[in-house]
Amino acid sequence: METEGNLKLRHLQSEIDRALDRSRLLHNKEFEVLGGAWSRLYDAYWWARRATSLLQLRPSFQGMSAAHAEAFIGDLELPTWAKDELRALDDYRERNTRLREFSERFDYNKGNNLRLRCVRYVEKRSVYIRPEIRTDILALLRIVGEALIELQLRIDHEPVHPIERTRSERLEAEETGLLTKIQAAIQDRIWDASVAPAADKS
Repeated sequence: METEGNLKLRHLQSEIDRALDRSRLLHNKEFEVLGGAWSRLYDAYWWARRATSLLQLRPSFQGMSAAHAEAFIGDLELPTWAKDELRALDDYRERNTRLREFSERFDYNKGNNLRLRCVRYVEKRSVYIRPEIRTDILALLRIVGEALIELQLRIDHEPVHPIERTRSERLEAEETGLLTKIQAAIQDRIWDASVAPAADKS
């Protein structure tokens, strides 16, 4: 028969094992969620950076043959109706103007969708994200949103009313600010060695 002391030890060991298993499961879930949050944040941030940059090379239809222009339009990441409108234009300057307008609006819409995708992901899984990391992610996503709104204003009003780029410049500055801070915080959590490895039960 087991002594009372042995029974207490077994009970204590069982409680310790359960606590370790719970901690391990939570850490694994946090690992998964933080990886997903970073991936979505990265996509939203860098899409917005590209979309709001003034240093963009815009393709031109000048000098394109009809076959080349058709192949180029077919490969564009634009809705079918926009492609059809480009095909209907004969003058390359008109095509270039419309392509720029379509591309800028597409960039804005996709950037906003990527931002909202990340917001929804973080909010839905916030119980697995440290409050300070969640706060910084949402703060950076707000900056992304403001830069995209500034882009939309430029699309709608320039060149009649020039729009300042203060929000786009703030977004650029956060590459070495919030983005770097969030990356370091997530790396610290993912590679946290405080959770013991699984016990060998063989």
